[in-house]
Amino acid sequence: MATDPIILAKEIAEFKQAEEALVEAQGKLAHLLSSSPAVIFSFDAKGDHKPSFVSKNIKDLLGYEQHEYLEDTNFWKTRLYPEDADRVTEAMPRLWEEGRLTQEYRFLCKDGTYIWVNDDMRMIRDENGEPREVVGSWSNIEERKKAELALIHAQDRLDHLLSSSPSVIYSFAAKKGDFKCTYISRNVKDLLGYEPREYLEIPDFWKNNIHPDDVERVLNSFPRLWESNRLYLEYRFQKKDKKYCWISDDLILRRDENGNPLEVVGSWSNITAQTQVGEALVAAQDRLSRLISFAPAVIYSLEASGKFNATFVSENIKDLLGYEQSEYLDDRDFWANNLHPDDKRRALKEFHNVWKTGRFDSEYRFKKKDGHYTWVRDQLQLVKGDNGNPKEIVGAWSDIDQQKHAEEALKIAKEQAETANRTKTQFVAKISHEFRTPLNSVIGITEMLIEDAKDQENKTLVEPLTRVHRAGQHLLSLINDFLDISKIEAGIIELQIENFDITELINEVVTTVKPMLETNQNTIKIENMTKINNMRSDEKRIKQILLNLLSNASKFTENGNITLRVHTSPEEDSDYYLFDVVDTGAGIPEDQLDRIFDEYSQVKSSKPSKFAGTGLGLPISRKLAQILKGDITVTSKFGEGSTFTVKLPVNAEGDAIQSHKLI
Repeated sequence: MATDPIILAKEIAEFKQAEEALVEAQGKLAHLLSSSPAVIFSFDAKGDHKPSFVSKNIKDLLGYEQHEYLEDTNFWKTRLYPEDADRVTEAMPRLWEEGRLTQEYRFLCKDGTYIWVNDDMRMIRDENGEPREVVGSWSNIEERKKAELALIHAQDRLDHLLSSSPSVIYSFAAKKGDFKCTYISRNVKDLLGYEPREYLEIPDFWKNNIHPDDVERVLNSFPRLWESNRLYLEYRFQKKDKKYCWISDDLILRRDENGNPLEVVGSWSNITAQTQVGEALVAAQDRLSRLISFAPAVIYSLEASGKFNATFVSENIKDLLGYEQSEYLDDRDFWANNLHPDDKRRALKEFHNVWKTGRFDSEYRFKKKDGHYTWVRDQLQLVKGDNGNPKEIVGAWSDIDQQKHAEEALKIAKEQAETANRTKTQFVAKISHEFRTPLNSVIGITEMLIEDAKDQENKTLVEPLTRVHRAGQHLLSLINDFLDISKIEAGIIELQIENFDITELINEVVTTVKPMLETNQNTIKIENMTKINNMRSDEKRIKQILLNLLSNASKFTENGNITLRVHTSPEEDSDYYLFDVVDTGAGIPEDQLDRIFDEYSQVKSSKPSKFAGTGLGLPISRKLAQILKGDITVTSKFGEGSTFTVKLPVNAEGDAIQSHKLI
């Protein structure tokens, strides 16, 4: 059947019209694609991945013609930057697995240069879900990458300044239930030996490394940080090598706009050698700049040559001194002009030593904006370049005004305490003399009454008079102890240096102490192992020392043995005699050994003694031994006995006792 010519002509016209519309639409699409900042491309998802389309603006972005991409199946692969190629190609299988892949890498332009591009590709699948075509876009991200690189360099610069600082800057979160460590400067390795990650990754890093003796005090102080927003502490901290060093810890609590705790920023300084200096920081990244501004110390820097122009100061200069940053930065004589007149010469002299030592650590008064002076600690360090020449000076001002006032108050309190102690010593010495005179009379009269009662065989009077006599002797002994300790504290103990025989000394001591030994059914053994019996010292004081030790041994030993052994020190120390008093008594508990020589301290024994005392016998004995350039030491095992060793020089003449009055 023949087709109607009119109908055929109409169909042909409609077809051409549709064809023209399609061409027009393709033209508009091509125009839109070419005007886009991104290059649109596609390639076959199967076989050799032949390129199927690329927008004209490939020339604007990369300099290539469309046909160079379309005719070269290896166009993309051969133009990847060598250092990026493995990473990029290894990631491609994810496009087939996930249906989309976005990567950033450097790509070779027609002119031989590389630019950073963002490559965003999507997988197109057919009705059966099989990969058909990959459509993607290249975007120029060169400027963003340059900005990121500049930020990294700025962060490295700031990190360098922080690492050059004498103080370690750190921070941790202060929200309720979240105290996560957020930052620490790299110089933690220089100060303490730790890597930064050890602080950041170990939850209890700080607490676990505080000295056990300081933990309770430090933790109990922390509530003050939440009350006053600032806390200054000094404590011992364990370094990586397990040794402890003293550090000062200065913390500031940051709060949000609602007043809620947000972050704690602090600094650690090694105060063991007092040689640490501050640091200067350059604000290159917003968060780290805020970190410096909220630090307790004012960080500053200046050129190390030429006019020594100021280059940086942290914002908190206003909090510490009241000045604006510009007032420091614009006035090259800012520091020198605001030093206290009485401190200026010393501070300038110490500053000039920085060229020799590389460091400066000084305390001086500095004028604040309001005209008042405040004490500051100035720590700075000279930073040198790779060639060894001075490059920059970085430092820190810390507010030590309260510390200085506290030191002055402590000095005054110490002087007042020393004055009070001297007054007490003089009073005790005087009153002791006043007591001894009538007491000696009471003892003498009692002795006569006892003799009369015995002659009259009046037994009813002998026993009470004997108790009175014993009590008087005991009271006289106590008064003598008080008098001796007062003289020792006043530095006027009377010494009588002379030659004497050790054997005779021992015999007299044993005879004197024998009644007390018999009271507790103890036996005494004498071991004199010295080859030479002569000694030059204060015989009376040595006798007093040995009587005190033997009396104590008798008090705390029942039905036991007491040994008095005399011998010389080892050959390298043969100019000393050793007197050992060994007992088999109750012994001394280990937790009491470190305070038995404290004044008015007495050992708590499981066997109560019927001999009361003041707790002055051992302290007096030890101080007397030390005045004679010797000492007393003790070893003991609870329940088995004790050994007290008196070490005294054979000859106590000369410098041994020059600080004490001789008669």
